[in-house]
Amino acid sequence: MNTHEPHINDILDSFFNAYRARKKGVALRRINQVEAHLYVCLELDGPAILMTADQELLLAEREFAPDNAMARTMHAGDLIFVIGLFLEPPWLAAELAERRVQVAVCSELLRFVFSSGLVNRHDFACHMYSIEASIRQARSTLQPRG
Repeated sequence: MNTHEPHINDILDSFFNAYRARKKGVALRRINQVEAHLYVCLELDGPAILMTADQELLLAEREFAPDNAMARTMHAGDLIFVIGLFLEPPWLAAELAERRVQVAVCSELLRFVFSSGLVNRHDFACHMYSIEASIRQARSTLQPRG
C-alpha cells in the first residue's frame, strides 16, 4: 500500500463527477445505481483481494468508521481487482439496460485509472487480460440496440 496515492473514494468521486456531468434522466439514474452497486461490491467482496496487512488496516478502520472503509483506505490497484469482481456474477446486473451501463462504466473507469497514471499498466497486465475477458463476456450478453 502506498499512502501517497489517492484513495478509491477520491478516484471514484473524480471519475463519476466527470462521467455523469452531461447525463440526465434515466441515464443519470442508472449511472448512480452502478456507482452505489460498486461501493457495495467494494465493501462486501473487496477485502478478499487485499494482502494481510491491508486487511488488518481495513479491519481497524471499520472499528472507527465502518461505512465505505474500503473506499477510504485502499488505492487504485485494489480498485482494479474489485472491478474484475464487479463484472462477474453475482455483481453483474441482471437487467439488460443496467448491465449495459455497468459494463460501459467499468470500461471507462479502467481507462480513467490507467490514463491518469494512478497505476502502471504493466504491473497489472495479467489481471487486465482477465478483466478484458470479463468485459467481452458481459458485452456478449447485451442485445444489440435498434
